[in-house]
Amino acid sequence: LIEEYEKHLANLINDVRKEFDTPKLPVVVATIGFGGHNMQEKFLNIHQAQMAISDTKKHPGYAGTVASVDTRDFWREVDESPKGEDYHYNRNAETYMLIGDALGRAMVRLLGGKAEPLPLAPRPKRVIVEKGNELSEEKKSATQKALKSIILDGIVAAYVANPRYSKVLLQEASGERPQRENQFLRGVMYGLENCYRAAGLDDYDWRSFGPDFNEVQWGYYSFDPKEILPKEKGSRYRKVTYPTGMEIWNMPKFDADKAGWEKGLQPFGQLDGKLVPLLETCTATFCRCSERPQTLWEKEVLLVRATVELPPLKKDHRYRIVGGGSAHVNSGEGYAIYLNGKLLGKSETGVAVRQGGQPRGCYIYSDLRDEIKGGKVTLAVTSFLRYNHPRRGLQPPRGHLSLQIEEQKMPSLK
Repeated sequence: LIEEYEKHLANLINDVRKEFDTPKLPVVVATIGFGGHNMQEKFLNIHQAQMAISDTKKHPGYAGTVASVDTRDFWREVDESPKGEDYHYNRNAETYMLIGDALGRAMVRLLGGKAEPLPLAPRPKRVIVEKGNELSEEKKSATQKALKSIILDGIVAAYVANPRYSKVLLQEASGERPQRENQFLRGVMYGLENCYRAAGLDDYDWRSFGPDFNEVQWGYYSFDPKEILPKEKGSRYRKVTYPTGMEIWNMPKFDADKAGWEKGLQPFGQLDGKLVPLLETCTATFCRCSERPQTLWEKEVLLVRATVELPPLKKDHRYRIVGGGSAHVNSGEGYAIYLNGKLLGKSETGVAVRQGGQPRGCYIYSDLRDEIKGGKVTLAVTSFLRYNHPRRGLQPPRGHLSLQIEEQKMPSLK
């Protein structure tokens, strides 16, 4: 949690000093610098904690041995950078160089030395467009109309016709189950969606389908399985023995009340046994791990189910179930999602490096569309708490889970 960041940072410094038996080991901390001096409030709290670690009034024991480097001056905007990725400082090499240089100079000062100034070329002046030079509303409209035609008649048409994409586009549109299913819900169709969105059309965006699952009273049960795995490393998903009487927990005929299940609202989750968000800075609507869980996910294995009313599926739409709470690198565990007791989709792993930032879950493929004809259906999902990090090893247990069905109108592929 952000409010504990400063304490944990101090613990890290103390632990490293203890590990290397160097009580006065000099330490330099570079602050977060996203946005420079226009930093968003959610990052300012982290920045303040990183600056406070070298405050001798708050940490007198660090006087002369710990320094903070404010990196906000080194931020470069998108128009000065190779890419628009704020979380990577827009991939700006000058930013990386300046931060590294500032860290080195701060360390030299802690050691009682002095470094030569770094020769820097003057920064180019940014062009400020005067208000009088702005396009009129008429010209803006004409420009948008011209771009729309270019995108729809050129980029979209080329994308659909591209042999690299065309076969997969047709497969995704048909709802055919692929030979190799993927836990992530961004395929080739996602690129086509972005083309239409760039043209100002949101007709093919994913939209919520059916009831608001945040208001559904879900039946749930959590337990520690007898199939024990070491918590220090590895994925947790595995075949487990369900408690007696719960062998058909995902079937419509299962009586959850009789089996002693509880009821609760989603999201289900915990962080070290507490009902707190996993990542307060997450803004992804398909993840929601920045939200406080409504119901405690107490033990390793979580079973969740509900019977809900759904309208019939539309022929010119496709459907997916989004499993929220684990869209970031090194988050989440495997899961299995069922519809009327039939497996819709599953993953045996969480989110690995370079896989973050995507919705997870499963599609409702053509082989199971007939399960939803309008009326009651039973949805069920199981997942596992996460206990480790691939680099840091054992960590406090954590998990976050929510579900929502979404539909997408299919664009023309002709």
